[in-house]
Amino acid sequence: MKRVIIESPLGGNLVRNRRYALWCARHCYSLGEAAYASHLLYPQFLDDQIPEEREFGILAGFEWATGLDCVFYTDLGWSSGMLRAKDAMSPNALHEVRRLPPELLAEFEAGEYPPSTRGFAGATECSFCGKASEEVEYLVAKEGKEPGRPSICNECVWTAAKHMVAAGWTTPVLSVKVGPDNAALVTMTEPVK
Repeated sequence: MKRVIIESPLGGNLVRNRRYALWCARHCYSLGEAAYASHLLYPQFLDDQIPEEREFGILAGFEWATGLDCVFYTDLGWSSGMLRAKDAMSPNALHEVRRLPPELLAEFEAGEYPPSTRGFAGATECSFCGKASEEVEYLVAKEGKEPGRPSICNECVWTAAKHMVAAGWTTPVLSVKVGPDNAALVTMTEPVK
């Protein structure tokens, strides 16, 4: 089994780019490669928005990559982190520039996640604000839906509730249901007095 390091964009649209990296890892698996993507590991416990923590994660990834071949997935272009990784590669290491095969790229572009251990895929996107949130994951798991199904994060729930209270409602009641085409339907009602 060949060991490879995956390089793909992370910054910018973190949810989309994380999902893309997961598809890249799935592609490596289909090729029989033992893939490692530091940008899927380190942001789980380091904050990419804090420069020192981001830098530590990048450098730690370079340490693991020493002497290994690297594959650069470029369907989303080249990020500054990918260019740094290319510059930091060992002189004897090989690198390959790849794109996802059309069938995997189509699933990625459709918003799908690759197959994974149930409940391990990470945060889910809120159907309203698009942010990844563990609260959304909890709501999805609590309702027994698959990760990736439309739902609403706590921040959007509270924003909606604040608007209702500001409009004079007393303690609005919120319910979230999955409607046609898996769209999230949010209903707010004022309790009967």
